[in-house]
Amino acid sequence: MGIEIKEINLEREVKAFEIVSDETKKEREAFERDKDDIRKRFPEGYVAIHGEKVVDSDPNWFDLSCRVEEKYGAGKVYVVNVDDQKSI
Repeated sequence: MGIEIKEINLEREVKAFEIVSDETKKEREAFERDKDDIRKRFPEGYVAIHGEKVVDSDPNWFDLSCRVEEKYGAGKVYVVNVDDQKSI
């Protein structure tokens, strides 16, 4: 299984890392392709993408991550902050 790690520079000299596995690469590409539409439908908070479509959303990353992990399994869903594209 290949994993891509991308450094993301955030405000205040804080760094985060985006981890994209082979299983979530298509979901990330779907977000990039459809992000304008997704941001119109979900203007703030986090969205979970699975099967190249938004399957859930929540203002709280932890709550959303727990729900989608329970439903789809660990590492199967791309979760991204639509406010500023910080992914988790």
